[in-house]
Amino acid sequence: MIVLDKGYNPSLLIGIVVDSEQDYIEAYNKRLKPIIDDFYLPENFELMYASADASNDTILNQAITYCDKTATQRIKELTNPSKQ
Repeated sequence: MIVLDKGYNPSLLIGIVVDSEQDYIEAYNKRLKPIIDDFYLPENFELMYASADASNDTILNQAITYCDKTATQRIKELTNPSKQ
């Protein structure tokens, strides 16, 4: 679906930060393992691992920590609307 979209630009390099599947990221990035079923990561995409549980010594770890905290707070707000 991504590569068929009219706005898709194969010359752009796109990194996706993930905090799972660490053991398979290299295989996904080399297109040796499908993401799901028979679908592989598009050629100009790369998965990059980061973790909120790791030290915050990299910008990716800092970003995923921020996203994790923000998402947790937002879920609390949505599930407890009277406490806003």
